[in-house]
Amino acid sequence: MIDIGLKPPETGTDAAVASPLGKGLEFSRLEVLDPDRHKRLAISDTADYSFARSTHIVPLNAIEFSAACRHYPVLFNSQEELMTVALVGLQEQMNLFIEEDGGWTAGCYVPAFIRRYPFILTKEPESANENVVLCIDAGSEHVTDDGMGEPLFENGKPGEVIRRMASFSAAFAKEQGRTRSFVAACRKADILIDRAVRLSLTDGRQVELRGFQVIDEDRLRNLPEDQLKQWWVQGWSALAFAHLISLGNFGRLIHKVQGSNADTYADGGWLG
Repeated sequence: MIDIGLKPPETGTDAAVASPLGKGLEFSRLEVLDPDRHKRLAISDTADYSFARSTHIVPLNAIEFSAACRHYPVLFNSQEELMTVALVGLQEQMNLFIEEDGGWTAGCYVPAFIRRYPFILTKEPESANENVVLCIDAGSEHVTDDGMGEPLFENGKPGEVIRRMASFSAAFAKEQGRTRSFVAACRKADILIDRAVRLSLTDGRQVELRGFQVIDEDRLRNLPEDQLKQWWVQGWSALAFAHLISLGNFGRLIHKVQGSNADTYADGGWLG
């Protein structure tokens, strides 16, 4: 039996630096982008997600729920700093959606947190007014210095890849704010409950998952009518429904563990 606790990443501007999500999602050499220091660097144009092979959870923004709920359980961690995550594995440091060639499983949504790597928005070091700057993991295998790939800088100015990822990272950070608002609304409404689930594999093994929270359907349904209307207008209801739908994907993870030739699986049930 495997007991997995879902843990949040370190809090911060982009909640990613030195995160315990798995070795693959840590930034090994974070550097503020600089046209002199990084003038010879480029980003590989190969869609290789091997860096995420060693993580079982990925941070997820609210705007991603509708896409992610078709493929992964979308969960709330049970830490003081609540966040939403996609569960992509049934044991620590194992992502079931990374194929042997480093590709993400075809047809499955790739979280924005993964697609944004190796870039990140963070507060400028030693900045008195907390300026936000775009940084890069210079130690990433995606970063090259052999002239292959998209150049970071062209004639001393940000290249297309930097302009594109700066916009993407800014949108990601903005959506983090909306996600925190949704999580705060769930907490204020007292509709989150601790859960644990036991999953049974066809070979007799059992996997036990703990350390996460879900929305309780009864508590959601019994919210005051005026509050339900407010949730509908703000879009919180749609996010709650997507989360609840996603809980059916525990069976998908079992199927991934057992391989595509697995004929049957038992998806177990809630432990509490």
